[in-house]
Amino acid sequence: MKNLKKVLASLLVVALMASMAIVPAFAEAFSYEKEAVQLNQVGLYLGIREDVFDPDLGTALDRQTGVVMLLRIFGQEEEAKLLTNEQADALLAKFTDA
Repeated sequence: MKNLKKVLASLLVVALMASMAIVPAFAEAFSYEKEAVQLNQVGLYLGIREDVFDPDLGTALDRQTGVVMLLRIFGQEEEAKLLTNEQADALLAKFTDA
């Protein structure tokens, strides 16, 4: 019984140590805040909120955000905003997963 307690205590210590190492490993994913701020300053990435800049770097870049960034890079964001719903639907129909 004493050996079982020692093994369980050892496993608990290893699990606690491993869980402490996970946080710094995932912290690297949030190390691009400087670049996000630079993209915001040039008007390419506005973040996920309209009132304040919130880059939300914890989520993966999706197609919608990528397309918006491309529209801004090519200076066509305002033109895209002028599309009617019918025109937007016609463009979306070209994609099988729309």
